[in-house]
Amino acid sequence: MLKLKQSNQNSPGVMTNSSGNYAMALAYASSKAGLPCSMVVPSTCSLMKQDIIKGYGGQIFFSEPSAESRYESNNDMIGNTALQRVPTTHVQDLTPLKRARKAQCILQCK
Repeated sequence: MLKLKQSNQNSPGVMTNSSGNYAMALAYASSKAGLPCSMVVPSTCSLMKQDIIKGYGGQIFFSEPSAESRYESNNDMIGNTALQRVPTTHVQDLTPLKRARKAQCILQCK
């Protein structure tokens, strides 16, 4: 996140689509880097995850509960803003389970 901020110091913020786990981790990292962040999550995202994302300053937008819907909603929103996309594939070495564990670790260490 810090590299992203350094490469574009005038960035208005970042955006991603996630089922909630990656969104929590990105919201945390964004808050530490001083970047606003927006997330597209499914309407079935748990209230706990929503509260954590909001607690780190993340703005939440809802989509239908499918990966395709989240991705399409994210594309639509990116097209209408100057936010930088941080796709979940940005962390290619992490499987979804590892991403979830990383987010849980971040939350437990807070």
